Amino acid sequence: MGWYVMRITFDPRANAVYFYMAKRVDKPDTRVVNDDVYVDFDVQGRLVGVEVLDASKRLDLDYLLPVCEILGGEERRWHKLRVELLRRKQADLPVETVVQHVKNWIQEVGENYVVVRSERTGKCRTITRQEIEDEDTEKYIIMRKSRIILALRKLARELGCYP
Repeated sequence: MGWYVMRITFDPRANAVYFYMAKRVDKPDTRVVNDDVYVDFDVQGRLVGVEVLDASKRLDLDYLLPVCEILGGEERRWHKLRVELLRRKQADLPVETVVQHVKNWIQEVGENYVVVRSERTGKCRTITRQEIEDEDTEKYIIMRKSRIILALRKLARELGCYP
């Protein structure tokens, strides 16, 4: 008999991943594996879920996040964009600038940044979460000079992450 995970959630604030093996149980019997791993069983002793705390250190989130449901409020918006960037990296799909249609290949997706390589120049550029999210007028005027930031913002709007 093989394992089947019905659902995986990631809570960025708690830095926790939960693997649901069955429908939610009202009062699971939780057993501690170690400080960061908890296993839940139903009343018949069947495994119903596994929670991993400090997930960014214990799991390969780059691999796992594209299949996770992201929980939370403001953090959820960033992580939704981050998940899409990880998917594009895994599928070798670019982020394309609108005006010049230059392809930007995703090299790395960090917790609060993304590194992209321009098809035209071959140079890599690190773009922070703050640059993508910043609505401050002065900084936004400066950011407008960067087509890749605008492309990332456009992608975030398409995903419903930002207005």
